[in-house]
Amino acid sequence: MDTTQANALPDPAQPAVLVEADRVSLEAALQALLYGRKVSVNKDAFTTANTLIIERTVAKNDRGQLMEGREPMQASIVFSLWTNGGRCWVKRNDTDATVLLAPEDKVSCKVMSMNN
Repeated sequence: MDTTQANALPDPAQPAVLVEADRVSLEAALQALLYGRKVSVNKDAFTTANTLIIERTVAKNDRGQLMEGREPMQASIVFSLWTNGGRCWVKRNDTDATVLLAPEDKVSCKVMSMNN
């Protein structure tokens, strides 16, 4: 996996869906884009659409109140999957940061068709 900076998608990149995905590799890519914050995704992530929305959670106490010093929930984080030349990238849409999913990550994708 290769973490890169803003606007690193190749030109032209096309919206993609996953054909094969090792969930651990995909979660590692998302974790890199979340500055190390752990994330779990469904096994169907990116298989029918090129977007994935991660809901932010806020720590609450046993009475359901925000933990002291915690801020109210912020907006969800949206990721998108792109391809060019058989390679796959995950992009964090709000920062434009990308991660290249390498073949050794056991991940492959294809251009998203209108039927997906």
